[in-house]
Amino acid sequence: MLGRLVADLTRVPYPQSAVRLVFPGSRPGAASGAVTGSDLAPDGGLVPAAAEVRTVPSSGGLWSTAADLVCFGLGWASLLPADLAGEALTPHAERPFGAVGLRWFLDRTGETAGLSGVGPGVSASLVVRMGDRCAQVALSKCQAPVASVAACQARSRDTHIPAA
Repeated sequence: MLGRLVADLTRVPYPQSAVRLVFPGSRPGAASGAVTGSDLAPDGGLVPAAAEVRTVPSSGGLWSTAADLVCFGLGWASLLPADLAGEALTPHAERPFGAVGLRWFLDRTGETAGLSGVGPGVSASLVVRMGDRCAQVALSKCQAPVASVAACQARSRDTHIPAA
């Protein structure tokens, strides 16, 4: 739905809007020096993940750097009207781990909010500590649960990263 909203507001199809507004036009290959995804082999090793074509680019066709994810974590609210940014961090549904806002996962203490996702052979998690605007990113070049790693780091007061 957010991809459709972007397309409607910009009057340009989502993939072109995303390229123009935020993201590079294509995912980098291994030749660019970018980390590419891996799958777990039967012997426990890693093998290159098969390339996938995403039919809904706004929900799974994006890629980024850890530094850009931290910047997003610290500044995402400035991209929205204040009341909508507040709604994003308002609990709308309860889950075993806490609550869900508008796409943000919220812990029970109200101290952290996070996002996570997986793609072809990759995993990512962004957790923001709300009180002091500390953002933690955990990335994996295979599909592994990394959200708990970033959340644990975000709860630690020894890992403060100042805003850029």
